[in-house]
Amino acid sequence: MCAVYGDPILERFFRDSAESLGVAIEFSPSVAPHIKTTTYFSVHSARSLTGQAAVWRPVRHHLYRGRLISRPVDSSLNYVLQERVLKDISQTIGSALFRFDESGELIDITPGVQRESMWTLDRCDTSQFENEIRAHLDLPLGLVTSLDDWMAAEFDAPSHLDMIHPFRHLFARRPEMKFHRFEINRSNRGCFTLRGDSSLEEEMYHVVDYLEGVIDE
Repeated sequence: MCAVYGDPILERFFRDSAESLGVAIEFSPSVAPHIKTTTYFSVHSARSLTGQAAVWRPVRHHLYRGRLISRPVDSSLNYVLQERVLKDISQTIGSALFRFDESGELIDITPGVQRESMWTLDRCDTSQFENEIRAHLDLPLGLVTSLDDWMAAEFDAPSHLDMIHPFRHLFARRPEMKFHRFEINRSNRGCFTLRGDSSLEEEMYHVVDYLEGVIDE
């Protein structure tokens, strides 16, 4: 039995990864503290029992109407942040979330997989959920390469909304979109990712508004 850690709302994604690896897990909650700043960076890491380490690319987060929006960082801070994480994970086993302010100062470190990790499901060779399990079982860690330009966003639609129409509409426009509900058939809350260029941010806001019923076209 493998013990894994993360935000309780993400437990089913651990179960999916464990099933793909053919292992059993015991889930333990680990929730990142509330962050006061509205814009910050995160770097995810994993380290196995024998010291193999993986560090994901830095990601920038901000809020749109209270919804978490994430996009990869492409700046001179990338190397600095990754090196800081590699230095600080030497005593850890499993995965961790490192959060930094915009100047690169460390805000906090939380063990396990958090909401900021959801982008790794679709925009990375190996998700943080899977590498969390691999690290605790001392299996070889998967590659964490992420090359394309993408954004991820959370949505939280009213429970009475029928999500079938917005899903059909959005998939018709962008069939490469990836959607995940945090709780299947029990919630209209989840996240999605989308590839694109410099105009992607406005389109992401449109999708959030459409999913939540703020606009209806």
